[in-house]
Amino acid sequence: MPSVLEKVRAAISPPKDIVSADNLDPIQRLAALEKRRREIEAQTNRLLEALKSVFEREREAYRAFNAACASDDMHAIESALADWLAVAPGCEHARREFNSTTALKTYGSTWTTFKAEFPTAKKVLLSACQFRLEEAKENARAVLEEATARLKHLNFSHDQIADDPIARRAAGRVRNLEGILARIQTEAVDVVWKSFARDLLA
Repeated sequence: MPSVLEKVRAAISPPKDIVSADNLDPIQRLAALEKRRREIEAQTNRLLEALKSVFEREREAYRAFNAACASDDMHAIESALADWLAVAPGCEHARREFNSTTALKTYGSTWTTFKAEFPTAKKVLLSACQFRLEEAKENARAVLEEATARLKHLNFSHDQIADDPIARRAAGRVRNLEGILARIQTEAVDVVWKSFARDLLA
C-alpha cells in the first residue's frame, strides 16, 4: 500500500513540455511556467500538511492511551495502547520527512525542482520582458504621436510635449522595463523570477 508520502508526491503528474510549445507567445509561456512553479510550491505545502497530520494522529492516540490508563478498564487500556502502537512507528518516519522537507524548502527546494524541470526558465523570462518592452516602446511612440498632434499647434516644444504626463508615464514604463531586462540578463533566475515574473504577467 502506498504511504502518505508516496501518495502526495504522486499527486502532480510530470509537466508537459510547455517551454517549446509553438502555440504559446512569450507571455503565455511565462504564465505556464509560473503556474507550474506555484504547483511545485503547493505540492510541497501539501506534503508538509500530510506529514504533520501523521504525528498529530500519533499525539491524539497517545493522549487517548494516557486517558485510558487513568481508568481500571484493562480492555480500554489495551485497545488504546494498540491504537497508539499502530501509528507510532510511522510517526517517527513522518517527523523525519517533515523536518527534512521543511529544511529543504527553507533552502530553496522549490526553485531547485523548478530549475531542474525548466533549465531554460531564464530565457522564457527574458523573452517575456523583451515582449513587454516592445509593447511599451510601441505604446510610448503612439502616446507621443498623440500628444504631438494635440499640443504642437499650441506651440509646445518637443521637450514640453515629451513632458506631457501621459507621454512621460509611457516613457517611464519603457525605462523601467529596460532596467528589468538588464537585471534578468545579469542576475540569478530565482532572484529575478521572484522580483519580476508577476509584474510581467500583469
